[in-house]
Amino acid sequence: MRRNVLAVFLALSVAVAGYSAYWFILADDLRHGVGSWAERQRAQGYTLRWESLVVEGYPGDFRLRFGQAKAIGSLRLPVEIVAPELSGEARPWNLQRWHVHAPRGIGIEAPGDGGGLKAATLDGWVEIGGETGTAVDFAARRLTGTGAAAGFGAAPFGGTIETASLALTIKGDLPQGRLRDALALWQRRGGTVKLAGASLRWGALAIDASGTLALDEGLQPVGALAATIESDDAVIDEVTALGKLRPGDVALIKSVARLMAKSGPDGKQRLTLPVTLKNDRVYLGPAQIAALPRFTWE
Repeated sequence: MRRNVLAVFLALSVAVAGYSAYWFILADDLRHGVGSWAERQRAQGYTLRWESLVVEGYPGDFRLRFGQAKAIGSLRLPVEIVAPELSGEARPWNLQRWHVHAPRGIGIEAPGDGGGLKAATLDGWVEIGGETGTAVDFAARRLTGTGAAAGFGAAPFGGTIETASLALTIKGDLPQGRLRDALALWQRRGGTVKLAGASLRWGALAIDASGTLALDEGLQPVGALAATIESDDAVIDEVTALGKLRPGDVALIKSVARLMAKSGPDGKQRLTLPVTLKNDRVYLGPAQIAALPRFTWE
């Protein structure tokens, strides 16, 4: 009996020692691999920096914790992203799927005087190289404009977006090289973005959308979406206050919205409409509601 107990103890000790060695070797590989990956991104026009990097989580998940992380794009996508604290966590048996968390917020700035956005928190998942493509699922809370965009929400819905979430899958690999050339090849190969869900809660505005986006032969966005909007007179009233709707049309629009809206499980009325992107225009049903800028991708 004592021999059996000793054998089990020795077997467990060997297993624990083996797993511990595996964990710490892989943790060291991750630490050095992140640095090597960051160096490779320089050739693509991205500078990735951080003041500190700690790999922790033993004996469970791998957790990479960055202090004062910054990403600066100069070629393919000119943008600057800053996070005072950023962590990525993955299971030892699945290093393709990472839980990403920025508990102290994240800022995104366009070059020059373009301004940007700042979120109080960011939380979500990234899955790289999955069976259906690269997938992301993020939720940001309390977004505000910065710089030239500081007044984006002065009216009608307020200066702070309460929540914004985005879940999508990018189908087709984006090749290396100059952004325009890479996107052209991705488009020719049938690359698409499957929008599983996007939501926005901004003052009186509550909207959810899903559908498919792509690029046409001119590398301009096209797509077909379904948008569900909480049917609320307050939304129409606030848009009217901007002068976007004629006062004489408001009563008619409210009446039509009430007729088309359906009651949800929570008792709120919701209106679902098709949204189409084509020919540099955005259409809500048959009506054009916005013009899209032309993207040069330089």
